[in-house]
Amino acid sequence: MNKEYYTNQKKQKKTFKKYRKYIGRILLWAGIGLASALFFPGGALMGVIAGINSELDAVSIAFLAQWGIAALGLGGAVYNGIKAHYAAKKIDDSQEEEENIVDCIVRDKENLERKVENLSKTKVKEEENVKTADLKLVKGNQTVTNDKDLEEEEQRTLKKSA
Repeated sequence: MNKEYYTNQKKQKKTFKKYRKYIGRILLWAGIGLASALFFPGGALMGVIAGINSELDAVSIAFLAQWGIAALGLGGAVYNGIKAHYAAKKIDDSQEEEENIVDCIVRDKENLERKVENLSKTKVKEEENVKTADLKLVKGNQTVTNDKDLEEEEQRTLKKSA
């Protein structure tokens, strides 16, 4: 059980690291997309392309480049969001598995405690049986087997000595 528990803990840690990595990538890609949408240097790009092609082509290329990078950022964020969702699901499954392992360990502990308790009761009974067997005193040819017989034997001994 302990090996399963520690294996599950390692799996949980590894998955959590992946989850954090995907969350970081989501922020990175969302930042790239947002920066492209808001701060893209379209004027500089249009000036360079206008020298080579027509102004209409320059505007189209700048527009497509700006929103293409924004879409790429959004796509990267969505992709990593899906990966993060699956990693979070794996973490939840690992936590449920950990709870099951802990429940099994607790049940095993309770069963062992009951077993020890039963064994100690059995040992006490055996010790009592040994004590009663030891009380059987042999005097001469006569065997004394219970308390009444012991008392009678003591009384006879006392009468003889008196």
